[in-house]
Amino acid sequence: MSITINGQTSPATEFAWDGCHKIYLLDNGDADKNGKYGYMLSNTGLSRVRPPLQAGENVTNGEAGYKVLPVSELQRVWDQSCPLRFINNWALDKNYVPQCYEKPVTIEAR
Repeated sequence: MSITINGQTSPATEFAWDGCHKIYLLDNGDADKNGKYGYMLSNTGLSRVRPPLQAGENVTNGEAGYKVLPVSELQRVWDQSCPLRFINNWALDKNYVPQCYEKPVTIEAR
């Protein structure tokens, strides 16, 4: 499975969502090669946790809480997120949809 957002494709199969507007694609390149580590966002930045998170599992660290969901849920989450919403990759080096983007967003999960 992969996801295409406004013509940009990511190999992500899951994403992390804070329940409001922060959406981060969990690109396959962000996991270690053996798949031993999961993902976690903390108040101080990005880190990995063990054991891996499962789809739908809530993660909390301090004030930061994220839910990991399959990319097939991204359109629904985008539609119900607040206007401050954006979509970045986990490493924060690729922006799929800038914050407060007002134009239509095309999301295709394959």
